[in-house]
Amino acid sequence: MIADRGGVKWRSNKDLRRRFNQYGYLASYLQDKYEIEIVESTPFSGPRTDYRAGTRSQTVWLRTKTDHQKVALVHRFVRPDGTLAASGKPDPKVVFHNGVTYCWKSWRGHPTKTMRFLKGRIWPIMPRTVLAFSC
Repeated sequence: MIADRGGVKWRSNKDLRRRFNQYGYLASYLQDKYEIEIVESTPFSGPRTDYRAGTRSQTVWLRTKTDHQKVALVHRFVRPDGTLAASGKPDPKVVFHNGVTYCWKSWRGHPTKTMRFLKGRIWPIMPRTVLAFSC
């Protein structure tokens, strides 16, 4: 896995989006260059009234089509017709780049939530805590 060498760095949503764009992941996503592995898909339930019935909240891995490497974990709202709701762009929660794993900082201190998506590898996540993860 490409994230083995550099450990985990906790970042804000804004920083993750910037990296996702800067590393070309958004452009590749919009050009359908990734395999999509759905991790979670639940019916949308929330206060927004502009989402059509049948809209789903999804968390998905983006994988390269050639070697199936994970490049990012993103959240998205998908309408019944397959188009993205909200901004029309995926919202990155984990981004891998050059051996570094960038995670959404709101997950720091929530090891079970983080482990739900990153299972089986050993990475230091919090001071004095080592969790087993696998991507």
